[in-house]
Amino acid sequence: MSGEEMYRWFEAELKREIPAAAQNLAFSFEPTVTAGVSLATISRITGTGRPLLKAEVRPEGVRLSFPLAWQQALSDWLGAPPPQQYRLKSNWVNQPSIGVAAADHVPYFTSLAAKTLELLIKEIETGN
Repeated sequence: MSGEEMYRWFEAELKREIPAAAQNLAFSFEPTVTAGVSLATISRITGTGRPLLKAEVRPEGVRLSFPLAWQQALSDWLGAPPPQQYRLKSNWVNQPSIGVAAADHVPYFTSLAAKTLELLIKEIETGN
């Protein structure tokens, strides 16, 4: 499975798990100047327009960037030390992001997707 297939799977899961996603969220998927690399965002339709979630999609995997408010929940979920299959950036304190290689789709990306969906649902329900 390629990075784009992973991301498309995640987006389909999100739309399946959150029926109100089409009414509440805007999705974008844009290629970059680097061949094979795309940037995806998921934003609220109303509000600031700032993305709730960003994704850097490469042939070899996906890196999801999260709101700073999700940092503690993600840290608790990851555990210490986090599994090496989750690639964390050194600036985790300022911009939580987690990368997963395409080879680690199951179980690592599927687990990350489930946690991300949980946090997105809470975000949509509370309106924060």
